[in-house]
Amino acid sequence: MDLKILFGKKLKSLREERGLTQQELAELINMQPNSIAQIEIGYKAVSFTTIEKIAKNLDISYCELFDFQEVQNSNTLIAGILHELHNFDTNELKYILSSLRRFAKFLKRHSKL
Repeated sequence: MDLKILFGKKLKSLREERGLTQQELAELINMQPNSIAQIEIGYKAVSFTTIEKIAKNLDISYCELFDFQEVQNSNTLIAGILHELHNFDTNELKYILSSLRRFAKFLKRHSKL
């Protein structure tokens, strides 16, 4: 598949995960909304400057923009979780860990049904 198409699909997915419209993303990176639409359908290529703006405003690494794997393996998922956890303080991390443990117990009990 064409690199522009893969990049566009990935950008759309990341934008939607963050609950942003094309208009909102366009405003964040100082582009026209129709340019975002053209990028997402693979019609228009992006510059390095635009890639930098996208990564910064979506709070992701450059690598994430080019991670085109359809199925993520557990290591990729764990890395994503760890990336998100860096934004929390110690007390919040303790709460998250406690919640995660309770959730894991819940899943184990209910997966046997």
